[in-house]
Amino acid sequence: MILIISISLMIASAAVYYPPGSHFITYAQINVAPNPVGVGQTVTVNLYLAVPLETSESAGPSKVYITDPDGHETEYGPYWSDATGGTYMTFVPDQVGEWEVYWHYPGQTLTGREYPRGWGGMIADPSTSPTIHLTVQEEAVERSAYPITPLPTRWWQTPVTAENSQEWYKICGPWLGYSPNDFAACGGLGLNNGFENNVCNPYTEDVLSGHVIWTLPWGAGGIPGGIFGGTQHSNYWMTRQYSPNFAPIIMNGVMYSQQYTYAKTTGALDGILATDLYTGEELFRIDTDTTLVAGHMQYIKNVNEYGVRGPWLWT
Repeated sequence: MILIISISLMIASAAVYYPPGSHFITYAQINVAPNPVGVGQTVTVNLYLAVPLETSESAGPSKVYITDPDGHETEYGPYWSDATGGTYMTFVPDQVGEWEVYWHYPGQTLTGREYPRGWGGMIADPSTSPTIHLTVQEEAVERSAYPITPLPTRWWQTPVTAENSQEWYKICGPWLGYSPNDFAACGGLGLNNGFENNVCNPYTEDVLSGHVIWTLPWGAGGIPGGIFGGTQHSNYWMTRQYSPNFAPIIMNGVMYSQQYTYAKTTGALDGILATDLYTGEELFRIDTDTTLVAGHMQYIKNVNEYGVRGPWLWT
């Protein structure tokens, strides 16, 4: 009995493919917001297939049809979806009254590997979404097409919830250390990634007020005194052309930094330190004698994965 159940579960979990020319039903769906809305305000139209295409390819080309209160229909598009079967468009109604919005998916033949090991050649049938009735009024509505969480006016802590992404991305961003620099060990990849110098973070503004959140001893400094005398040379050796200075990599609220016991010499590397950027607490230390090169976060968008994975460190 156990063997029979196990085999049936294996069969049930296996992918099922169909010969080229096989048809399958699609279901076009739509969201329109805000509704009601004020005349002259932006309306967002989300158009999507209830089930993404099996091959994760873009669905389209689709058209959106909007009818104003006078009965004039305007066609928008064409639009292609992302890998999950959806996309959006915006428009601004210019008169008060009842509007109608719907969209049409024309269907398509899937590409890629074909039967018996793929869905290529199958035909996605056309479908049309329900019609949404949009009420446009004289008075503006206070809410936008989606809820907006305002930017902070006081201290805030990472990671920032995804509910804040619409505005908060403007003050967030990792320091990945892609580009080489003259004063530290990271930046060994030499990638600019569209920015002239990726040692910086082009998304995060500097703090405009003087403040100290926490302190962390980073190296010996000051005057040793005694027999070393009182000249300008009698201080601790922190000469930065040979000893890499502080140039951390920051991802998801954690600061990763190279640690050296004295200078950048053989055997001096004391691992990679992970520090809570909010408290200054040491979270963990990676015991390695290889140099920290860069941070890595990978953006993935397909039918199975949607978002950013990581963080990873490169040495």
